[in-house]
Amino acid sequence: MINFKNLMIKLYLMLLIVIIVGVVALYVTSDTTLKNEKKEIINIEKVHVYNFAVNIEKRLKKLIPNDIILSLRHNKPLREHINALLSLFSNDQYRYVYLIYLGKKGSYRYLADGSKDINERGEFNQKFNPLSPIWSKAIKYQKPQYTIQKNIKDLWITYLYPITKYKNNKIILAFDISMHEYKTLMHIVRPIHKLLIVISIILFMVLLFIFFQTYIYFKQRKKSNIDILTHLYNRNYLEEIRKDLDLNKCAIAIADIDHFKRINDTYGHEVGDIVLESVSKRLISATRTFDTIIRYGGEEFLIIFNRQINSKIIKDISQRILNTISEQPIRVKDRNIQVTISMGVNPTPYKNRTLDDAIASADKMLYAAKTGGRNRVVILNEKIDTKHILLLQEITSAIEEKRLQAFFQPILDIKSGKITKYEALSRIIDKDGKIFSPAQFLPMIKRTNSYRLLTKIMLTEAFKIIKTHDVSVSVNFDIGDFFDDTIFEMVTDMLKENLQYSSMLTIEILEDMSISDIDKFVKRINILRQLHIKIAIDDFGSGYSSFNYLLNIKPDILKIDGSIISKISTDENARTILKSIVSICKSLEICTIAEFVENKKVLRMLQFYQVDMAQGFFVGKPLNLHTRKTIPRFLFFDSALLRAG
Repeated sequence: MINFKNLMIKLYLMLLIVIIVGVVALYVTSDTTLKNEKKEIINIEKVHVYNFAVNIEKRLKKLIPNDIILSLRHNKPLREHINALLSLFSNDQYRYVYLIYLGKKGSYRYLADGSKDINERGEFNQKFNPLSPIWSKAIKYQKPQYTIQKNIKDLWITYLYPITKYKNNKIILAFDISMHEYKTLMHIVRPIHKLLIVISIILFMVLLFIFFQTYIYFKQRKKSNIDILTHLYNRNYLEEIRKDLDLNKCAIAIADIDHFKRINDTYGHEVGDIVLESVSKRLISATRTFDTIIRYGGEEFLIIFNRQINSKIIKDISQRILNTISEQPIRVKDRNIQVTISMGVNPTPYKNRTLDDAIASADKMLYAAKTGGRNRVVILNEKIDTKHILLLQEITSAIEEKRLQAFFQPILDIKSGKITKYEALSRIIDKDGKIFSPAQFLPMIKRTNSYRLLTKIMLTEAFKIIKTHDVSVSVNFDIGDFFDDTIFEMVTDMLKENLQYSSMLTIEILEDMSISDIDKFVKRINILRQLHIKIAIDDFGSGYSSFNYLLNIKPDILKIDGSIISKISTDENARTILKSIVSICKSLEICTIAEFVENKKVLRMLQFYQVDMAQGFFVGKPLNLHTRKTIPRFLFFDSALLRAG
């Protein structure tokens, strides 16, 4: 049985192709004819003007056998005679006929001018400013040159003829040809263009009919590219536009709903679906109509910023997306769910080899946003916290070239006034000597071999300082490090190799993410404890379920987050929180360290609240201890401070 619908579609498409090919062929033919006519007229004009120029050159040589510039400079009647000679060749078609010479100082000047309008003639030795590079070409190659004028009203062609019979003079005979011939040509071809307009109108009507008939077909095709839940495009659509996507005219972003798994686990997948729908609608409202949003994964969205793209527009749209998602909670079944997203943006996808590479770069920025605290946007090559983030290749090169260095920040025992401990902090030194802090490069290499190598280097450097200066050192680890088998095995091996010094090493746990497997985490903490190291909780008071850590891993040291310490001199609530934390730690026999100690007043208050140790720029900035024979042991700023009540 014949499928008439498919047959009709094929017939329509065939008709469409025939019409388009016919019109294109007609247009190309007329356009080619027009171009050939133009070339032919230009060639005719070139022949005419060349003959005129040769004739003028012969007459000049007869009148002035030798140095023409010197002769005309001192003979005004002769100049007038030459002007009259040139004027014989000027008319409505050749409006300007003039002689120009190149002076010794490199400037062009009038030698004679026989242009039709006497008022427009240039005076002898008057400076002339050429508007086209053909003047220098005519001088250099001593061959005729011409150019089509586009910016001078009523002029069509400028033709230059170098006068070669005066060997010591660089002289050009110039003809400016009017638009008269060009207008004549346009009068001839104008009916052809009118015919094309009529054909275009007819073609439009035919196309309208054809597109109406094929509308249903394309509508069905579109459905295959739409995600059923969110009504956004799906990954099928990305494959469809891949070939046509111009990476020079777009920017690419990846957005991910923060802690979406927690939402599904807490409220169920039905609620998770409602959250996905709501986030999708907010993404549409926050972006422009010509931007493309694709549901790229479960809770991941690929956003293609099209057309108008520059750094300001990208920043504005990205921030608008973040604000639109987070400004109001999503209402689901009588409960409010606060939702945020993290975004990574690649503003220059054309620098990548393929679309997949460009998306991968955006995904790395997304990772940096999530590890940097979530609910934020990270833009590739843009400044973050006023400083540059290093890219993966730069970081890898720095590690290979041994430009990764360990700096050590002193930690003060408040009671004794002694520097009893140092925290190891990684730094990368670029080739220009600029120093980059961990926040500027760690997010880019998390869970890579470069990150594992960096961890090994930092531990090695820490043990060097412990052995050389007999001082305790702490090294930062994030939660994920305890679930990385390669890192954990490497750490345990190094601790066993340096077992006699391991009691002077502290591992500070950074609360950068929630713990997915608390039992495995605690088990590995206990394995490390058996190797005599100390465990510290970093940034206490700012992360995930901080008090659960006190119950599960029972740390030796607790570092109070700087956001609390920086406010204790002005905020009563901060002082209350500090007092409570210290009280709990004393009950549990946990040592307390205050971060971000920036001045004497804060240090006095920490002493008053019986905080054990202090760290911050007031105590000391990070130092390169490898360059020192001795290291700071005391805080030398006010010997009476620690005795003050």
